[in-house]
Amino acid sequence: MRSSLGRPTADRQPNSPAEAIAQSGEALAVLQALHAQQPSTDLMAAIVALEGDAAQARSRHAEQLARQPS
Repeated sequence: MRSSLGRPTADRQPNSPAEAIAQSGEALAVLQALHAQQPSTDLMAAIVALEGDAAQARSRHAEQLARQPS
């Protein structure tokens, strides 16, 4: 199965926490690449959720507002 981006999607749940971490790392890399190409608040929210770092989240939000004031 492939995602709408043409990338393979996970057909199963991770068997271990290590697999889950690897999958979230891969997802984070894809989201960051997409956000670099075309920034959006939805992509930023997904990145922030995967990162789980409050300081980094504030920084990302400030950068987003500087680029695209709402």
